[in-house]
Amino acid sequence: MKDYDAGVKDYDKAIELNPMNELAYGSRGKARIELKDYDSAIEDFTKAIELNPEDVLAYEYRGLAKRELKDYHGAIEDFTKAIELNPEDASAYFGRGEVKFRLQDFNSVIEDFSKAIELNPAIASTYFTRAIAESVLGDHNGAITDFKKSIEIKSNKWIYKLQSLVCKKSIKRLQWCYWRLYQSKWVKLWGCFSKH
Repeated sequence: MKDYDAGVKDYDKAIELNPMNELAYGSRGKARIELKDYDSAIEDFTKAIELNPEDVLAYEYRGLAKRELKDYHGAIEDFTKAIELNPEDASAYFGRGEVKFRLQDFNSVIEDFSKAIELNPAIASTYFTRAIAESVLGDHNGAITDFKKSIEIKSNKWIYKLQSLVCKKSIKRLQWCYWRLYQSKWVKLWGCFSKH
């Protein structure tokens, strides 16, 4: 287990020695994200960006921190800037797609996750989340295809349960389960399946 508090203190010292050290600000910001100190993390990434406006990771991590604070439009701006700086970065598309998912902009979710898949087709959760967006928009065949691909990449029992719900055309139940799952941060997953 990492000691993020100690890490923050170490980066404090590094910044004290060299206040122009953008990497120290970025690293301290990452540690602060782990500590759920999102406001301070945003300050660190903002300083890293001030020192290096081309720092793609600083924009991405600041977007993550903003997302956790429910500053969704600010998060989208940061992920979009990261994409402008590096259009081949799958994680920026993934991050922006996650935020758009929270805003229920499912057409845009599909666009961002499709691009993320094009750039890095080995991430099961990208297919999984795109499948949810597809199912919400009524593209059940696309959802089934993506669920199957997600299973192919990473086989987990909960994914099998979700696939079986899709295959049984229990889309409404699937959506309800996913929203419950999503809102509870993946906690109590099996409870939503026990009713059927």
